[in-house]
Amino acid sequence: MIESTSAYATPIEERLPELVAMASPSHTGIRRCIALPASATLAILILCSSTCSCLQFSYPTFGNGDEADFSFSPGSSIANGALQITPATGDMSHRSGRVCYARETLKLWNSNRTALTSFRTEFVLNILPQNGTAGEGMAFILTNNPGLPGNSSGQWLGITNSTTDGSPANRIVALEFDTRKSGRDDLDGNHVGLDVNSVNSVSSYPLSNLSILLSSGSDVSVSIQYDGAAAELWIVATQRYRFVYGWPVDLSRYLTEDITVGFAASTGDHTELNQIKSWNFTTLA
Repeated sequence: MIESTSAYATPIEERLPELVAMASPSHTGIRRCIALPASATLAILILCSSTCSCLQFSYPTFGNGDEADFSFSPGSSIANGALQITPATGDMSHRSGRVCYARETLKLWNSNRTALTSFRTEFVLNILPQNGTAGEGMAFILTNNPGLPGNSSGQWLGITNSTTDGSPANRIVALEFDTRKSGRDDLDGNHVGLDVNSVNSVSSYPLSNLSILLSSGSDVSVSIQYDGAAAELWIVATQRYRFVYGWPVDLSRYLTEDITVGFAASTGDHTELNQIKSWNFTTLA
């Protein structure tokens, strides 16, 4: 049973004790969502595991010299100082793409196999609509199958397609940033969601009432942290306000040992630039 929750804005100083309690492994189900002023300081996501299976990189920006560090699906590229997950020029409609880190993989377990590997990643995404209307969205992905699925444009976000959606063989866990309501089960055209082997999210949350518009053309700063010991995945997204949300998710149910990290995205009838302007990743000891 998924616990339903509500979102609200409040000064961080008044909420810190409850936020710490929310991060406790003793709580189960979907965590509460909070909208906080972007200037507030968060010190609530404290993650630990007994041993580190290390993967670490930092890209404050992207240039042509970084191309060898990534795998690109056809049409994906580095341009304008950013990873362009879908084509940034030419025919941009009904396209999908993936860009993944190619130097190393993330290990599912720590070196002693006593806990799932904890990690933190931060990136700045920028979704710029073309011709005034956005579509369809992008996602941060963890997968054992980094290749781009065929026919994965439109509602499929470069994650799955109409044939493979829902199959455990996909071996993918994604945090989606959806910019268009294009399916019956889509919440709206401005939400985040947790996807497991399918674009039908396990849980999703709307952002419009939190003054965060994914397809505004303005930067959205995202921090994602995974606590391997507690099997909890947290997201913090900041535009004008800061959005905090968490899910219980045991990655070992869906992924095997060598995990590729990266981004997927798509366009449909309506198009957008799906851009990652910076990206940091580190495993946590």
